[in-house]
Amino acid sequence: MNILFVCTGNTCRSPMAEGLFKKLLCSFGIYSVNVSSAGLQVYPSSAVSANAVRVASELGCDISSHVPRQLTREILSDAELVVCMSRSHSQAIKTAMPGCAVLVLGENGVFDPYGGDISAYRRAAASIINGFPELSELISGRALHIRKMRASDIPSLAATERSCFSMPWSENALYSELSNPHARFFTAIIGKRVVGYVGSHIVCGEMSVTNVAVEADMRRKGVGAALMDSLWRCAERENAQFVTLEVRKSNSAAIKLYEKLGYTLVGERRDFYENPRENALLYTKFGKENAEV
Repeated sequence: MNILFVCTGNTCRSPMAEGLFKKLLCSFGIYSVNVSSAGLQVYPSSAVSANAVRVASELGCDISSHVPRQLTREILSDAELVVCMSRSHSQAIKTAMPGCAVLVLGENGVFDPYGGDISAYRRAAASIINGFPELSELISGRALHIRKMRASDIPSLAATERSCFSMPWSENALYSELSNPHARFFTAIIGKRVVGYVGSHIVCGEMSVTNVAVEADMRRKGVGAALMDSLWRCAERENAQFVTLEVRKSNSAAIKLYEKLGYTLVGERRDFYENPRENALLYTKFGKENAEV
């Protein structure tokens, strides 16, 4: 899903909204939403406001590298939802592109702090944040959410296992991982539907992937990549030296994904899989410190 924040010059309100909403989505474990911003009238050589950068930093996000960009019909056509800072912005976009999904952030929009002192930018940021609950609720049923595996997920995950593998993990095996201190399992959810999961074990700074399973109708939609990304960030938080996994030699789709995510082929295990018998390719992704050695 693509969300576009729009203000006048793309130097104050919409860059703050973009950065703060990305931070909010990350805290919720939502990674399938692409967030960006643009302005209706961007002047050449304009730059993000220093006060906007400062206030965003106070709230835990870095927008210092933001470069203002002019809103175009192409940018609008890529957006599934346009979130405007004022009703006048919304009206301009509806006139330019009828049928475009547009809403105004918050009940009355967000006032323009341009030219004001730091307190004006803080008030604008507070107004932006106050408008997020409605926006979050709007996308919650469509966004992909990744969180730690729960007991309530397991019946659905066991069914996914059975649909994906000839030798699936049982419900009891999955339940046992809830009490395993070395297990790191994450579930993918869209709305209220469990659509996949990834499992791993971490021992002595080394993480090995045990399971990756995604519902058939949700494949090639970013679910597997989001799960693997969550696992990698977990590995980084726990200072893992590397993450390793096996994949069937014939599973070209999975191999393509792993290589795209930075995993490197390091070996092959003969007759690793059964039903049907097949070799496994061994892939590894190294942590930053280990990769530099």
